Amino acid sequence: MSVEAVIETLLSTPEYLKKLAKALAPEVTLEIATSPELREAVVKRIAENAATKKDIEELRKEIREAEERTRRELKTYIDLRVKHLEERINAVEKRIDDLYGMLKATLIAIVLTLLSTILAPLLLKAIAP
Repeated sequence: MSVEAVIETLLSTPEYLKKLAKALAPEVTLEIATSPELREAVVKRIAENAATKKDIEELRKEIREAEERTRRELKTYIDLRVKHLEERINAVEKRIDDLYGMLKATLIAIVLTLLSTILAPLLLKAIAP
């Protein structure tokens, strides 16, 4: 088996690749630590993925804007719900007022009926001797 075939086998098999990485890690780490060029390359590569102060400030700004937008949307939603509930309460109050008016009219009709039922015989007795 050739060297290239062994390397290909090691690189293509995840289990072997992990073992190879663990075996080479101390030497690679030592080489990075002693080589300024490798250290610089590693630092640059890490720095590319690191957030800068400006990135963090922009992110904070975006979060504040999203928070404010959410507050406005929530306030609008709550205001609409309150308005809707007020309209429903007003409609219920109107229906109660209508029922109260009907109740008063019914009571007046009952009282007048009772009054006429009691007074009619008395008036007839008073008129007819």
